[in-house]
Amino acid sequence: MFIITAEYLNLRTKDGLAMEFALAQYGDIWRVYLLSPIDYKGRPDDLYITCRQCDEHGLIYICWYPPPLSLEVAEAVAATWAEMTATYIRTGESICSQYSRAYYGGRGHDP
Repeated sequence: MFIITAEYLNLRTKDGLAMEFALAQYGDIWRVYLLSPIDYKGRPDDLYITCRQCDEHGLIYICWYPPPLSLEVAEAVAATWAEMTATYIRTGESICSQYSRAYYGGRGHDP
């Protein structure tokens, strides 16, 4: 699969955490690539717990369900994931737990 189009996005969370993303369209879906390193301040930072995946080129992108189907949704995913990541760093509440609570009423579903 090849990139059809890409956009760059710089965000700052409410906590002041700065993040840089590349939003890349692959066919009908968009991937939200993380370009800036994140200091998890001693919290576990493996791909699963931080809701990230590695593509075939070794680049890290956000794992989200359903995958974004438009640039606007990809931007919203980036912003939501950034805030959830800041909360994880601050409180230790996993991104999966925050996602489950926000989108499934806490019934347990991973992004």
